[in-house]
Amino acid sequence: MMAQVLSISNRASQASRSLIAYKQMCRNEGVRVLERGLNFRLNPSYSVLLLSSRPRALYENRISPDGKTIECEGHDIRKNILQLNPKAYDQTRTLKCGRLTQNGLFAEAAEAYMAGKRDAELVRVYEKHASGLWHTKGYFRLTGYSYIKSGARRVFRFRLEKMRRRGIRPTRPSTLLGYCQRRGGKNIQESDAGMDSAGQVGRC
Repeated sequence: MMAQVLSISNRASQASRSLIAYKQMCRNEGVRVLERGLNFRLNPSYSVLLLSSRPRALYENRISPDGKTIECEGHDIRKNILQLNPKAYDQTRTLKCGRLTQNGLFAEAAEAYMAGKRDAELVRVYEKHASGLWHTKGYFRLTGYSYIKSGARRVFRFRLEKMRRRGIRPTRPSTLLGYCQRRGGKNIQESDAGMDSAGQVGRC
């Protein structure tokens, strides 16, 4: 009984230590705003995933009980006057001009890994805890994906596995700032935590 109590206490303590404020999360990644769920190579050495597994989340994400595996859903198309309900449309890999969406970038990286052409993409994961609060989940490897039927449409589902290797050294925010400026801006904006966007990369 005492061992169980200590185990529960340790888990609670670890969860508390992993909680950070939204602004701190943005500072970690060297951006002013970070709201899109899938962020391919937001940092020069890794990608970033923001997710929610809460009951009313707009996307279906699953975290295994041991926290070692994540399955996350891709981005919906962008809502506009002609497409008032993004949930009625297939999630897309490319824009009409052929440019890859965030779905496409993550899928391409997963395909290259599965084909043995590259190491698995490193992904830093944050999970929404409450308004303005996020859990740092650590680093995961993007090991696969599927494009499956979900009701009347098709969606991307990405698989990530917990990274055990220590000694990962992310690019510092001061260096990252210059990287973001070279990409054309410092704000990574969509809607809430990868929960409502097309994940577009630039514009056609």
